[in-house]
Amino acid sequence: MNNLLRTRLLHKKRFMVTLLCLIALAISPATPLWAADLPDLTMTAISGPTSANTEQQITVTNTVKNQGLAAAAGFTVRLYLSSDAVITSADIAVGERYIASLAAGVANAADLTVTVPASIASGTYYIGAIADANNDVTESNETNNALAGNQITVTKVYPDLVVTAVSGPTSANTEQQITITNRVKNQGLVAAAGFTVRLYLSSDAVIT
Repeated sequence: MNNLLRTRLLHKKRFMVTLLCLIALAISPATPLWAADLPDLTMTAISGPTSANTEQQITVTNTVKNQGLAAAAGFTVRLYLSSDAVITSADIAVGERYIASLAAGVANAADLTVTVPASIASGTYYIGAIADANNDVTESNETNNALAGNQITVTKVYPDLVVTAVSGPTSANTEQQITITNRVKNQGLVAAAGFTVRLYLSSDAVIT
């Protein structure tokens, strides 16, 4: 009888331990036990200007925080322009900075100067950032690294080449060499790559 009672008490004790473990897992099902000793990097703030031209430099303020319980080794914060508020590595990267280490519970803020790419179209974009963009750090939560900030309206700008002066002699013979003074100006907002200025003789004032 005593052996039977002891067996029942042992089984009841094991059942209670199992039940307590299941309750603990039900309370925090998404947090594995090993996650408590890892860093957790997240962007807490990002902002920049509300308008810019292509090829223009802008300053983007960004803050990353390690909200985990362990220090993070070196990692990269990468900045993006995105057509929507979901920032991913498939968006347009415009700059990055490297943080050598970040202690648990500590934030790191910086102003980063980047250039709006010449290749993007005019439109409205979100300024965004991803912490640990190269996945260098093992974190307790790998899904909270990205953040979208304010929108920026980008205007695509071009060179604008105009001839501002052209002059030569008032008379000449065929096969005679003459000197023609000419001046060209880029009145656009960005530099022009190599181009040709061609000189003409025309029977009217419309040069084509």
